[in-house]
Amino acid sequence: YRNFCNKIWNATRFVLMNVEGQTVGQTARPDLWELPEQWIISRLQKAEAAVQQAFATYRLDLAAQAIYDFIWNEYCDWYVELAKSSLNDESVSAERKAQIRYVLLNCLEVAMRFTHPIMPYITESIWQTIAPIIDKKATDSIMTAAFPTADDSLISLQTEHDMTWLQALIGAIRNIRGEMKLGNAVRLPVLLDNISDEETARLSRIENQFKSLAKVD
Repeated sequence: YRNFCNKIWNATRFVLMNVEGQTVGQTARPDLWELPEQWIISRLQKAEAAVQQAFATYRLDLAAQAIYDFIWNEYCDWYVELAKSSLNDESVSAERKAQIRYVLLNCLEVAMRFTHPIMPYITESIWQTIAPIIDKKATDSIMTAAFPTADDSLISLQTEHDMTWLQALIGAIRNIRGEMKLGNAVRLPVLLDNISDEETARLSRIENQFKSLAKVD
């Protein structure tokens, strides 16, 4: 788990570098969220519920696995990358970028609170830095901060299905790049054949993220 600690620390450094001197939203504005924000907030609720249930039933192994899956596989490997793409895109509005920074910080702050019982020191250190930025530091220590509880109204199965499809598409493109020894600098034309009306509608919802992350035209 040393690598996991490094992953959390590096993700925090990325977030802080991208919010320093920048406008950060202080409240949630779902009207400015796109697929990545809707997805990570939905996954955050499920992670909160899973961790709380695991602690309630004394399954510390399941709590640790839920924490690991959310922070490493979903927040770091996917949302941070999607956020990075949007923050570097000059066509994205300043208001939306402020919300992306808010979601980056909010998800990390909540994750530190539900991770704290298992990893007390690194979570306290990170929380002390990030909580004040989004006005979440209502107490002097993460130890006395409220334990996160899930909000089922923020869970979107449609969003999660769209994101799963996006991840599969990006994975397929990356495999092709690897097999053909093509770097990310080469933008590929992509043709999707035999897709249903439902998949066409889904593609329209994820097109911007797909082109950005997969480096395709």
